[in-house]
Amino acid sequence: MLEMRDAESGTSADATRYWDKVGSEWTEPSRDPMWRAHADSVNSKLLARWLPASGCERVLKTDLFDEAVAEGVYPLLASRAQRVTGVDLSPVVVGLANARYPELAGVVADIRRLPFGDGEFDSIVSLSTLDHFNAVEEIRQGLLELHRVLAPGAILLITLDNGSNPVVALRNRLPFGLLRRLGLVPYRVGKTCTARSLVAQLRSCGFAVEDLTYVLHCPRLP
Repeated sequence: MLEMRDAESGTSADATRYWDKVGSEWTEPSRDPMWRAHADSVNSKLLARWLPASGCERVLKTDLFDEAVAEGVYPLLASRAQRVTGVDLSPVVVGLANARYPELAGVVADIRRLPFGDGEFDSIVSLSTLDHFNAVEEIRQGLLELHRVLAPGAILLITLDNGSNPVVALRNRLPFGLLRRLGLVPYRVGKTCTARSLVAQLRSCGFAVEDLTYVLHCPRLP
């Protein structure tokens, strides 16, 4: 098992090794298929509601874990965009997603330093990507970079774990090792925001917030 200090040290190389390990482990058939199917369904319905019905030329998805280990939301994105690009820090995850969906343009990249030009995407989909960093400032760095590569007037659809949820707040205060031994958290999580602070962060990074909702993407009792 990869020691957690590797993932928490703050370097991209350490984080890459950790998510390579997680991606490889989660391809096993026994890895919580009900959770993945439920999360994919909830996320796809959310995107179907908010993505432009008329479609767009190019959409960016900010991580490919969903597509690496299950169906993910690529089928919905492919139905709404001429080209779907996905980025992930893990080469293993990108390789698995590309193997499942050969038409997906998967790129190994850090969301805080995207290898794309300004205004390159018509839509961006970020599903629980930015809540895996060690500091709130890194969330802001990711948002600024997403704003840079998003075309003027285009749409960002973003979800994060809700820091106002008491279960999430308690989980983030407890040691990851304990949570994993208890079977409550399958892989490490990071800092996140409340709804109010996320809206404030988005506006400070240049976004205009048009709508806000809540979803339950994990089919567990809490």
